[in-house]
Amino acid sequence: MTGREVAMLHMVGATLRGTAHINEGKPNQDAFQVGEDFAAVADGVGSTRNAELASRSAVECFARGIRRIDVNLVRRQMLNLLRSINDEVYVRAMPGLTTLVGVWFPPWEDPARPFWGLSLGDSRAYSIDPARAGPDRLRVLTMDDAQTHKDHRMRILETSVGHRQFNQGTCPMFEGELSVGEAILLCSDGLWGALEGMPSLQDMLVASIDTRHLRQPSLKAVLQIAGKASRDDATAAVVYNDA
Repeated sequence: MTGREVAMLHMVGATLRGTAHINEGKPNQDAFQVGEDFAAVADGVGSTRNAELASRSAVECFARGIRRIDVNLVRRQMLNLLRSINDEVYVRAMPGLTTLVGVWFPPWEDPARPFWGLSLGDSRAYSIDPARAGPDRLRVLTMDDAQTHKDHRMRILETSVGHRQFNQGTCPMFEGELSVGEAILLCSDGLWGALEGMPSLQDMLVASIDTRHLRQPSLKAVLQIAGKASRDDATAAVVYNDA
């Protein structure tokens, strides 16, 4: 796990191996990275060999490539980055596939921080506003169409990275502004699946952010509860604007 204080943004991330993989003797197939101005989470597609290597390769490539993004050419360069990630995952982890969600904060002088992100597969990004009450505190920034697709599993395979040929003509992006006191959560389905059905887990997560004490142990405790519910690997990265 890694936590880092940088300027106005606090980054923290954690991952836990799911009980299903522990019982089956399989590795954790999730990965994450956080840096001074970015965070990324990948969830290896479980039916593919080398899925754990695919997810690790994806976040590493995102971390390297995001530093070369020009704020004036974000959309075009994000698509190029996505193609590079796909190609690197294919070379390093074939036949492994992985989902990916990542966010980048360009240099900015104002307290509110604009961001751009990309998302493939069913890993998700949420905005979190602790000042709000009830379900409005968490807002989904990314929603994969696999949830409503007639063949959920096949759609995840189609929208993952690590294919021999990358067929995405556009970059599935999201963007916004992170105000002071708000946070962005990136997570694999091992966490968001539990968050969607457990208001108490949402309370626990938001309370940690609201007190400005979101640290590795707090996030790990959230993942442990999620893991018991989902039995899947659970991974998260949180970016908090603590100006």
